[in-house]
Amino acid sequence: MKKIFFILFLCILCLNFTGCGLKTIIKDKAELNEALGVSMTIKKDTLTRTSATVVITDTNGKEVNIYGEYFRIDKKENEEWKEVEKVHGDMYFNAMAYYVDDNGNLEFEINWEYAYGSLENGEYRIVKDTLPNLERAINESDKMYFSVEFAIVS
Repeated sequence: MKKIFFILFLCILCLNFTGCGLKTIIKDKAELNEALGVSMTIKKDTLTRTSATVVITDTNGKEVNIYGEYFRIDKKENEEWKEVEKVHGDMYFNAMAYYVDDNGNLEFEINWEYAYGSLENGEYRIVKDTLPNLERAINESDKMYFSVEFAIVS
């Protein structure tokens, strides 16, 4: 059963991240922190104009939620979040399933330079998603989004 789930998970990731005509839907801040028990922080001293290391903390237990490499960067403009314009077209991500460790943490090094370039001064957020580890086929509505805000200043 786990093999079937993993194959379905890979297919959904492929559809979402390989530029198959699907558009990213920008959700507002309240919706972006919809994964209960899941939070994300930026690891101290890792934030630059082109990258950061994020730490996801999931208090729901190991293997409850599945995480992938997908992310996007939004910028706050006129009190609204908008995805930063990409320097290069589509972004591609490895279709891997990750789980938090025994302490409920998972760390990702995120380098957005290729996709978004070097960020100007402003307010930003990194957006990621998670899927519950279900024993059925998953769909787009199963995704839960969460984010961490940060600022780039001189």
